[in-house]
Amino acid sequence: MAGLTSYGSHNIIVLKDYNFTFNEVVAGQPTLYIKIHINKSDPSEQTDDTVEISNWYKGTCEESARWKYIGMDYSTA
Repeated sequence: MAGLTSYGSHNIIVLKDYNFTFNEVVAGQPTLYIKIHINKSDPSEQTDDTVEISNWYKGTCEESARWKYIGMDYSTA
C-alpha cells in the first residue's frame, strides 16, 4: 500500500484533546501600605489618608494537545 501524499482530517489521530488550564496562587504575604498626604497650606483641611493592602499573585497558563498523522509517505511526513 502506498503512503498518502498529503495530510488532513482523513489521517489524523488525536491522542489528547486540546486542554487549557489557568492556575493562580498567592506568591507572597499581604503587604500593608499607609500613605498620608498632609496639606501644609491649610492645616484645618482634612488630610487625604490612604490605606492599601496588596498581594502578589503568580498565574500560570498551560495549553496542551497531542496528535499524530499516519499513513504518509516519507517526503510528505
